[in-house]
Amino acid sequence: MAKRPRQIKVKGNMYLRLYDDKGNLSEDVNISFMSQADVEESIKELEAVDLMEVIEHKGVKYFRMLEPKSKGVPFNVLNN
Repeated sequence: MAKRPRQIKVKGNMYLRLYDDKGNLSEDVNISFMSQADVEESIKELEAVDLMEVIEHKGVKYFRMLEPKSKGVPFNVLNN
């Protein structure tokens, strides 16, 4: 099986792999002081407020961070 790329470009946007080949969070999104479940919950929260986009490409999940669309969305939405 060929190694999956760490990053891909789709429609002009760069995406990084969300999980490595072993199913662990990639080094790009892994936070040492948080469990994998906590990081995955944070990803869902970021997606809900349009600060992160997760796509699936050829069976592999990739992500990219997004800029807030309006000034009414604080970037620290997870600090509540």
